[in-house]
Amino acid sequence: MKVKEWLKFGLGSQAGVNAVRHTSELTLLNFSYLNSQFQIPETDNKLMLGAYYANYAYAGEGTNWGWMAGAEKELVKDKFSILTDYFFWY
Repeated sequence: MKVKEWLKFGLGSQAGVNAVRHTSELTLLNFSYLNSQFQIPETDNKLMLGAYYANYAYAGEGTNWGWMAGAEKELVKDKFSILTDYFFWY
């Protein structure tokens, strides 16, 4: 969803079932997120920040909620970029 030319928001989810062979129990896996993207004025560079939820089957032990951040540096317009991302939880 584009709020301004330089600010966008996204909402999404990935879901499925486990593919573990040593058990006959099927478990639903889920990763859901809300993120924002800020385009730095007069450049094609972008910064991203968001939050996520991942259930136990997806993320394992520990907290299921966390934050994610990233950056994109465009090297060739609309063709080639370098991306970085970081996930952290509390």
